[in-house]
Amino acid sequence: MTIDTLTTISATAPTRHIALDGTSNFRDLGGYTGQDGRAVRWRRLFRSDHLAALSADDQALLLGLGLARVCDFRGVTERAELACAIPGAQVHSLAIEPAIVQGMKSLMDAGQRLTAQDTVVLMEDIYRAFVRPLVVPCGN
Repeated sequence: MTIDTLTTISATAPTRHIALDGTSNFRDLGGYTGQDGRAVRWRRLFRSDHLAALSADDQALLLGLGLARVCDFRGVTERAELACAIPGAQVHSLAIEPAIVQGMKSLMDAGQRLTAQDTVVLMEDIYRAFVRPLVVPCGN
């Protein structure tokens, strides 16, 4: 990966996958339709696995794309072992484990037998709740 890749990424038609040396599965979520029917803008929202092993070129590329906020859904231990390596990025630690456990416990305490679909809905609701407060500050 070289910094020239940023020019290529910016000048060409949007691509979903952005190859980085220090992380896998870094993807642009642009183009997907949001709940209100509008499309997510390209180069505004990304997802990946952890960002702890980014090379200097990776860091420069992500900073060049304007990446300034990271929503980290990993648990406390994993975040401590593999901290985000994007200089100056504002990291929002949103550990999903406590919310999932509490949500499942609440459903079971109410006498509901959990199905795979219940778990999917619970996960989707929790992910939405985590990022909803960040959408307005980030703009459209």
